[in-house]
Amino acid sequence: MYALVLGFISYGVSVVLDAYALRTLGAAREAAFFATAPFIGALAAIPLLGERWHGADVVASVIMVVGIFLLLSEHHSHLHIHEEMEHDHRHAHSDDHRHEHAPQEESSEPHAHVHQHLPLAHDHPHLPELHHRHSHK
Repeated sequence: MYALVLGFISYGVSVVLDAYALRTLGAAREAAFFATAPFIGALAAIPLLGERWHGADVVASVIMVVGIFLLLSEHHSHLHIHEEMEHDHRHAHSDDHRHEHAPQEESSEPHAHVHQHLPLAHDHPHLPELHHRHSHK
């Protein structure tokens, strides 16, 4: 029973959170954060298992911490224009998702259906993801 609970928490929950991170952060940022798991495990092994770190472990951890700091401190915001597009994905209505529904379409929040986005110009912090792919001038 304990093994099932441990597996659910350590693997099941991590996979769900990883999927949310992929959508929220993008693949490259998600991979960078997910790659920190072995270092967190190694750090936890010191008090739990009496392990000792070597110089290379410390150097690698410092580099990892600097990388995470750089990812977390990045802020990207500017006026940008979203082209008109039609696609299907799970969404809730917001500034990026204003559209009409046909009578037979589900309208509860969140929902999924083919919908069209009209061109939109706005300024807000964002990461490169499905709705924020644009060139920089």
